[in-house]
Amino acid sequence: MPGSPEPAGNRHLFLTGATGLIGAFALQRLLEHGAAPRAVYVLVRPTPAQSGHDRLCAIGRYFGIRDLTERVTVWEGDLTQPGLGLAPAAQQFLRNRVTDVLHAAASTSFADRGRNRAVNRQGTRNLLQTVARDARLFHVSTAYVGGRAATFSEHDVDVGQAFRNDYERSKLQTEKLIRNTYRTRPELLTILRPSIVTGAETDGRTFQFLTLYKVLQAMKRFADRYPGEEFALRYNPASTQNYIPVDRLTDMLVEILSDAEHWGRTYHLVNDRPITNRDFRLLLEQQFDFRIVNRDPREEDRTFNRVAVQTNRGYLDYLAGEPVFGCEHRNALRSAERPIVFDRAYLQRIMDYGEQTRWGQRLDVNSLPA
Repeated sequence: MPGSPEPAGNRHLFLTGATGLIGAFALQRLLEHGAAPRAVYVLVRPTPAQSGHDRLCAIGRYFGIRDLTERVTVWEGDLTQPGLGLAPAAQQFLRNRVTDVLHAAASTSFADRGRNRAVNRQGTRNLLQTVARDARLFHVSTAYVGGRAATFSEHDVDVGQAFRNDYERSKLQTEKLIRNTYRTRPELLTILRPSIVTGAETDGRTFQFLTLYKVLQAMKRFADRYPGEEFALRYNPASTQNYIPVDRLTDMLVEILSDAEHWGRTYHLVNDRPITNRDFRLLLEQQFDFRIVNRDPREEDRTFNRVAVQTNRGYLDYLAGEPVFGCEHRNALRSAERPIVFDRAYLQRIMDYGEQTRWGQRLDVNSLPA
C-alpha cells in the first residue's frame, strides 16, 4: 500500500551512509532534483584524521559541489552508538521534525561478522530506536538477501535460502528487523534492494573499487604478465552477473523517494537483463589478451592465477549462480524503462576510469571519503 502524498517542501530527510557510494550519489542527485526535500540532515562519523564536516566536504568536492555543507546539515555521530552518538538536541530534532529516513549506511564485508553485526544489525536497531515512529523509512538492503535461492521476487523475504557469506545473512536479518518494527505500518516502509553496484553508465565514474574492480585489476595484471595465455576460472556459463551502474541505480532511488505513489513497496534495483557468465567471458577475452578456461585454478602451475582467484574468492563465489530476480515494482519505474546494457563499450568505460585513476589511487585524497 503506497504512502500518503506530502509536498516535498514539507519533508525533512535524514540520510545515513552519505560517504558511501550509494549514499553519496543519492545525495548529489537529491540536491539537483526539483522535488528535493525541504531540508536534508546527514549523519557522518568523524575519524581521527577528519571531522564529519570535512568528510562531507570531500564528497562535495568529488562531485564538484563547493558548498555541499551549506546545503545540508551535518550531524557528527556513529550509527553503532546508542542514540546514533548524536547530541541530545539533534536526537530531539530527529524524533520531532524528521519525516523521512534514507538508510544507506552498511558494512559490506563478506567475512567480518563483528562489523556486520555492529553496523548492519545493531546500527539499524539504534536508528529505529532514535527516529520518530511515524517517520517514513527508505532502507537500502541488497538483492542478495535472496542468497542461493533459484528465484527471488520483490515479495520474498525469508524463503529458507542458504547464503554465500555473512554479508548476505546480516542484510536479511536487518531487513527482517525493520519489517517487524514496521509490521503495523507497512505503508511507511520502502525497501530498496540493489544488485552489484558499478561505475556510472555515462563515464565509469566511481570512488569505490571493490568486487568486480578487484577482479578486473587482477586480470589486467595477468594479461600484462602472460599475454595470450590461459586464465583458469571456475564458473557456470549459463548463470548471470547482475551489475547496475551507480547513476542508473540513483535515478531509480530518487524517483522512488520523490513520488509517494512508489512508497510502501520493495524494489529490486537491479539489471532486469543481466549478462550471462558466458557472454561476460567473451567480453573479457576481447578486452584482455588471454583466454579464460573453465577449470579449477587450484590446479594451475602459475601462482599468480591461483592467488588472483583466491584473494577474490568471496566475489567469485557468485560465478556459480545467482537468483533470477523478480522486478515487478522496479519495472514500473520511469527511470527503469531504458535497458541497462553491460557491453564492450561499458566495460571499456569502467576500465578506462579505473586505469586513469589507478584504481582510485590517483584520485585527489581531499576529494575522497575517509
